[in-house]
Amino acid sequence: MKEKFMGIENVYKGTITDTGLDLFLGDPDNQFTFEYVYKKI
Repeated sequence: MKEKFMGIENVYKGTITDTGLDLFLGDPDNQFTFEYVYKKI
């Protein structure tokens, strides 16, 4: 997924399953990467 905000383009990588969405802004193996987790309730 790509997002453009104030002229800066961010590229997110992730997975979607039956229970939620996991997105990473950067390299998932890097400890300083932002991870966004959305779970279905």
